[in-house]
Amino acid sequence: MVRRGAALLGLLLLLPAGGGCKSKSLSSGPTHVGAGATTPTRGGTLHFSINDGIKSLDPQVAYDEYSIYPLHYTMDTLIGYEKTMSPNAVGLIPQLATNIPVAEEHTMGHPVSGAEIKVWVYVFHLRDGITFYDPTPPPGLGKVRPIEPRHFKYAIERCLDPDTSSPAQSFFEAIGGAPEMIARDGDNGPREAWGLVAQGRDLTIILTKPDPTLMYKLAMKFASPIEPEVVKHYGADGLNAHEVSSGPFYVTSYDRDIRIQFKKNPEYWDKNSIYLDGIDMQLMVERQVGFMKFRARETDVVDRMTVQDLLAIGEEPAWQPYLLRDKSIDIYGERFDMTMKPFDDKRVRQAFNYAINRDHLAQLGYGTMLPAKGPLPPGMPGYNPELRGYPYDPAKAKALLVEAGYPDGFELDYFITGPDEKVEKIALSVQADMARVGVRLKIKRLTFPVHLSARMSAGKIPFGLDSWVQDFPDPSNFLEFLFHSKYRAPTNSVNSSQYSNPEVDKLLDAAAIELDPARRMELYHQAEQLIVDDAPWVFEYHSVRVEARQPWLMDYRMHPVWIRDFRHVWLDLPTRPR
Repeated sequence: MVRRGAALLGLLLLLPAGGGCKSKSLSSGPTHVGAGATTPTRGGTLHFSINDGIKSLDPQVAYDEYSIYPLHYTMDTLIGYEKTMSPNAVGLIPQLATNIPVAEEHTMGHPVSGAEIKVWVYVFHLRDGITFYDPTPPPGLGKVRPIEPRHFKYAIERCLDPDTSSPAQSFFEAIGGAPEMIARDGDNGPREAWGLVAQGRDLTIILTKPDPTLMYKLAMKFASPIEPEVVKHYGADGLNAHEVSSGPFYVTSYDRDIRIQFKKNPEYWDKNSIYLDGIDMQLMVERQVGFMKFRARETDVVDRMTVQDLLAIGEEPAWQPYLLRDKSIDIYGERFDMTMKPFDDKRVRQAFNYAINRDHLAQLGYGTMLPAKGPLPPGMPGYNPELRGYPYDPAKAKALLVEAGYPDGFELDYFITGPDEKVEKIALSVQADMARVGVRLKIKRLTFPVHLSARMSAGKIPFGLDSWVQDFPDPSNFLEFLFHSKYRAPTNSVNSSQYSNPEVDKLLDAAAIELDPARRMELYHQAEQLIVDDAPWVFEYHSVRVEARQPWLMDYRMHPVWIRDFRHVWLDLPTRPR
């Protein structure tokens, strides 16, 4: 079996030359190695950096990769994902609950109408001794407080509450009483869902229609337990910066756009499985600077390297055992706001799709970008290799623009995140491609939190970069969340393109309750083809993530869901010269 490092080296050496990029050799390889322990040792703080900021720490609101990192370190859910050392293979395990229940079908009288209805019932039993840890509690509350079933009930109801503006509002719509909560107008309507029952140490969830993805949704951070007393004390804005821990770490300091630091939770129910003393997450660190920090041994792992740094480390044999490379379950591209002209016209959206050269974009990534035909990536259940995408065809693009009434093209702002070397290269390539068909793009740069907020709001960004990384291994996580009309919203809109097609909605609704796996996948194939034909996005590429770790960082691998999962790693300290 070829080692991952050797495979990456071969890939990098076979890549086509281009872009005027010359690699710089790291001739010495790692300067230090670990102490040589053969079993996990406790202690030490892991250091890593990201190249942008955090939007929110509110578990019922945060829905971007960088915000999920701190939530994953500090918050548990009823069920979670197993630690995995296999790429894109992951299973569910009990976490704050002791069981993963199977639905029991019953009939009952509807609590409001009295009509007999069919329901699907799940009963979760909570572990004994699980607690919140809050070193700076609100007045009247202790630092250590018991986690109770009502805290899960409140978390889900907070997602359903229109006042929260949660991106997860529709995730739990199958729960009894959820549609009425979602439809509440001001004070007119219920604030609790009758399908959520907290009693003793049990949480009962009653569905009015089957949901094959419910367990995956309950493993998301939206379903993390939270206390109404904490929400009342801090308010929605205060939760953006204050966390109460139910997980293995707690926040000790948070300097916005600088760093967020964590220490091991002394009250964690499974603390023996945690080896680190703490985590130091550095924010707003540019890719080049992040790589310099890694080389200087200031950080323990580095990802999203520039092409130059990636080639440099890929050419050094001594680094090969410490390189990690996995296909990520994601989609990157540009999304159109279909409520804004000219993108209310399908011909214009299709013209952009024909105009952009995805193969050239992939070359810019030097093996880290795979051309996409549609939203579903390889490795995702339901991936369709026969999907009809958009070949590179500038003449077809130009003809569609003429047909749509733009024979001379037009000018358009193109919103990206930055500064970021890879994003800049993609943007310049897209700009050049569109110029060939008469569309003159003006590149506008925003920080990641500002860009994310704007692209999830209707009428703010007509055309800009977008991306999606899997929350759980099911096609609904891409097709339903991104393209069902029920996920459209004025703000915090998961359906960021504001796409709506009743035929697609019908197919997605049918797939959501279909229990036959083959039939379910066929429905998703049909829906995906319609979505691609309607072109709410330019689906550009799926990423291949490459990370380098220091020799003393042990038991680490990119997680298929959590990506940078440092919960169970350990540091082989003290380090020593190689």
